Amino acid sequence: MLEVQDFVTSSQVGRVRHLTVDNPPRNQVSVEMLQRLAELVGECEEDASVRAILLDSANQTPVFAADGEALIADPSWEAFFAVIREGQRALSRIEFATKPVVMAIYDGVCMGGGLELAPAGGMPGWGNTQRLVKYFGRAKAIELALTGNQITAAEAHALGAVNHVVPGGDVLSKAREIAEAIARMRTKSIAAIITSMNVPYRIGVAEGYAVEHERSMEIYDPDTFVPAIRALFEGRTVEFSD
Repeated sequence: MLEVQDFVTSSQVGRVRHLTVDNPPRNQVSVEMLQRLAELVGECEEDASVRAILLDSANQTPVFAADGEALIADPSWEAFFAVIREGQRALSRIEFATKPVVMAIYDGVCMGGGLELAPAGGMPGWGNTQRLVKYFGRAKAIELALTGNQITAAEAHALGAVNHVVPGGDVLSKAREIAEAIARMRTKSIAAIITSMNVPYRIGVAEGYAVEHERSMEIYDPDTFVPAIRALFEGRTVEFSD
């Protein structure tokens, strides 16, 4: 039986640690995978040989939404509470790492859990109510969160949510180029810069994450959550009456 560590591989070239999500066919993200990534990022922070982290996904398939079957296997309030809490903790560990994480996002659909990893029937519970506002601006973030509409890579770039848009075959090499450029700096300088630049954002979103978790639990209803998850992965739309 495969363990969660089998879905995340780690290698190192020079001063860049390369972490790859490999969960075919759609590289779906689970809380356990996020926790494993956070654990590996934590190890990188303690490893003096690492100056930058490159986050990639196997087979040029972007990380997708959280594992739908895992989410509805136990739709209890307690299980959902744990999913929200632990997912938010893991992503925050990655988001505020003292060593920068460069993410390669390939052509395809990056949404739900995948999108929450890249910037984050219910609301974004892993921090994207806060991250979307930061990266897209309040008005656009509200539109995206309430409609579930998707945007193109070019639109995301124009809004400042992604740094570069390149041809599919150049995605990994561009991400590696950025990571290697960062890795030429002093380790202490990297940590000092990224920690300092995170201060206003980190302080500002701390209360927001808490409110997001609280409100996620207030609106959670297994009777609507389960059909919404099924519809998402079957490509259907659902209209709610309440």
